[in-house]
Amino acid sequence: MAYYWTCPFCGANLDPGEQCDCKKRKPKTHCFTCGMPLFPENALYDQDPAYEIDGHILCEDCVDKYVRRNCFKVLRG
Repeated sequence: MAYYWTCPFCGANLDPGEQCDCKKRKPKTHCFTCGMPLFPENALYDQDPAYEIDGHILCEDCVDKYVRRNCFKVLRG
């Protein structure tokens, strides 16, 4: 049976006594809508999903909300 603990900040599953390095990573930018830090790609991690719309950087969770709120167009017949 495997024993591990979960980092409360990033959700990584770590061995007993292993220190998580998520706090050592520096965000490249933050989401315009929710303020979530967005990290660049490095040797160990893939880039966080980020989108630029109207000059604003958005996280994956906020893209749909932003588009619905700011880009919705009512079509008249």
